[in-house]
Amino acid sequence: MAMMTYRLDDDLKEITTQAHKELGSTPTETNVQAVLYVAEHRRLPFIQQSRTLTAPEVAWRVYLSCQAVRDILRLMEAKALMADITCRGIHPLYQQLSRAHLVLAEDLCWLHSATDLTDTLNELMPVFARARVHMASSEAALGGG
Repeated sequence: MAMMTYRLDDDLKEITTQAHKELGSTPTETNVQAVLYVAEHRRLPFIQQSRTLTAPEVAWRVYLSCQAVRDILRLMEAKALMADITCRGIHPLYQQLSRAHLVLAEDLCWLHSATDLTDTLNELMPVFARARVHMASSEAALGGG
């Protein structure tokens, strides 16, 4: 088994140790859970923002999230139309769809932090409308809507 070492401020270590005692946990357990999360999801288990995103950056994130949701729904729809999907086959696709929906929701929340959104939102509204129509038709085709 491997071992990881890291440095902490003395006060932070004391506070963290006390908090873990109150939670009935250990710093090692918390760090192992964090490392497992990063390995599985390829992202941090918390939002770390060092600066406010600009409107074009937010628009790009939302666009990519919409594309991911659309692509997964198209794949699910195609498999359903070909009757080439089983419960075992749909489970990973549903997990991907759930993750993509969560990322899209997170990205939409970022819209509130971006500056100068008026023009960007006007450009994005048709994209959102098309994505919503496609999601609704795909969910209906899959029997969920």
